[in-house]
Amino acid sequence: MLQELEDIPNIIPDGIISKGHSTIAIEIEKSNKKTIWFDLIKLMMLINQDVVDFGLLVVPRNYAHRLGVWNLFNEARYYRYCLSRFAKVDEQLLSKIAIVGYTHEARVSG
Repeated sequence: MLQELEDIPNIIPDGIISKGHSTIAIEIEKSNKKTIWFDLIKLMMLINQDVVDFGLLVVPRNYAHRLGVWNLFNEARYYRYCLSRFAKVDEQLLSKIAIVGYTHEARVSG
């Protein structure tokens, strides 16, 4: 399936799920808010080339780092808004990409 992307090499999603006639590309961003842009572009490219039907971007709502806590879920939603509003990306294409936020948890003992 991914070999169909000859004109855009090195575009490999973090995961792919297929069920029936639907295929979903998954991108998981764990810590870098700047790569969310590339994750969204990658998903749009895969959908536009008919390699997958939908995209799923999974990002943390509370990534802790030395400068504080970043809400990458809000960042991803804002970037999606910018793609729609300022880059004029087709809403039908953007509607095929879901953004899911999750909460990092850590257990510290001793």
